[in-house]
Amino acid sequence: MPLRDCWKLSVAAVLAVHCGGAVEPSDSAETDGSTDASAETAVDAASACTFPNGVRICSETCGADFKSCEVCVQFKDVDGRKMAVGTCTTDGDKMLGARCPRCSEPGYLCAQQEIDDTLVCVNPAICETQKARGDSTRPCYWPDVTPWSGAEPIPNVGCPAAGLDLCGGGCGDACPTGTSCFGRSPSHPIGICARVFREGGGALGCRRGSFGCNTGEACFIYKVDPTQQMLANEHGFCMQVDRCISIKNVLPGGAFCTGVGGTEL
Repeated sequence: MPLRDCWKLSVAAVLAVHCGGAVEPSDSAETDGSTDASAETAVDAASACTFPNGVRICSETCGADFKSCEVCVQFKDVDGRKMAVGTCTTDGDKMLGARCPRCSEPGYLCAQQEIDDTLVCVNPAICETQKARGDSTRPCYWPDVTPWSGAEPIPNVGCPAAGLDLCGGGCGDACPTGTSCFGRSPSHPIGICARVFREGGGALGCRRGSFGCNTGEACFIYKVDPTQQMLANEHGFCMQVDRCISIKNVLPGGAFCTGVGGTEL
């Protein structure tokens, strides 16, 4: 089933709470006669379908705007309940839906989608707009799965080692052809050049303890605050064993390398 079909509208009040819309007043509500309540409701409903910076949301009440969505990605709130609305993506958001931390677009952040609870790469405008609207129900994360608040800059630090295809800070922004710079955050200011998918296709994602990588590979996991580590453990990616260990030993912020059977390397 396409993601755009994976929505479910609850009640109008939910849309009003989460999207800036308004609940139409009841017939018994007092008015001074100077305002057309139905006109106000129409304006509020329209604004609920478009964020100020142009990022659109999608739900049944957005009508044609919803139908024009190429992909409608939903998120879960902090209690794990499905939201009544999602984010409408466009061609410019081609990597929305890729599993974090493997976001090929520089500056992309992560949010939990409704489909399978994983953190997916999202345009930072989505997180910035939620923050501006005071919406704290859908938390965003840096690619290393540390919480994002929108206030912390990524520090400029020196390159910890040469020859490991690291990026950002003193390591520079360039990565080898076919790879992207993953995982930069205030906690991990140096990124890692790696592929989004395997050559010829195939997933590179892995989980700490359950492995899932090929022979000769290790599962790279970011070391984060203990309260977030279980989430980070679900969002690793495969790389050659020797490289994983070398990066783990020098990466600012720390990391883990897991081998077959969940062995810590």
